[in-house]
Amino acid sequence: MVHCQKLEKDAVFLSKQLILLQELNSRYKEKIEMMKEPPLPDIELDLLQEASVIEIRDLKQKLDVKISHLDVYKSKVMELEQQCNTMRSKLKEQAQMNEDMKSFHRDEIAARNEYASDLKRISIQQDAHILNLYKEIDSLSEKIKILEKQQNVEASMIMNSSDSTAYSQVTEQFSGSLS
Repeated sequence: MVHCQKLEKDAVFLSKQLILLQELNSRYKEKIEMMKEPPLPDIELDLLQEASVIEIRDLKQKLDVKISHLDVYKSKVMELEQQCNTMRSKLKEQAQMNEDMKSFHRDEIAARNEYASDLKRISIQQDAHILNLYKEIDSLSEKIKILEKQQNVEASMIMNSSDSTAYSQVTEQFSGSLS
């Protein structure tokens, strides 16, 4: 970002230089036009004209040098602007990638949280079902105990009644054999 700001400052500076050189160019052109006025017929005029030609040649050389500098500055400005644009586009791409990654992970976390809550709900349902099964086991155990007690009572009653029947038969047989 700092590099981009420096490039922008350099671009502004070069733009100002370009404006100054254009102004200088227009002034030199004005001087050239002024020197093209009709010649005066004397030696002084010839000397003046010769000096003007030399000055014009020097000015043209200076102008050519300034124009070449100006072209170099223009190319540097364009290069710097291109670099700034490239950096800006890269920054935008990076920001977009960051946002995409953030969004991707946000969706992934939401999906995992939903999965965890589904597992928790299923676990709660299974725990409730297991508790119901334990209640049924306890209830059935109680019923089995009651049924076993009833069977034991009935069996002992049957045994008692069959024992008493057998006892009476044995006593009858024993008393019959004694007589």
